[in-house]
Amino acid sequence: MNFWSHFGARPLGHNRKITFSDFSYTEMVLDLEPVPDAITLDTDPYVMIRPEGDWDRPGILEISAARAATSPLRTPALAET
Repeated sequence: MNFWSHFGARPLGHNRKITFSDFSYTEMVLDLEPVPDAITLDTDPYVMIRPEGDWDRPGILEISAARAATSPLRTPALAET
């Protein structure tokens, strides 16, 4: 708590302690101004699901989204059975 308090963080709330692996932790919150290009809920969903740190590069899911969908459940042969 002392380390993060130095940067302006504060405990998240009363009794927000967790213990695991023989250590006790206190949840802290630090209010920061978002950077101008921060990812928000309004960001394109494909950008949001890119690997962390690679938000500036197309991910495998959006590359695959560029091709037509081919669901085997929607083929005429399977739909008739």
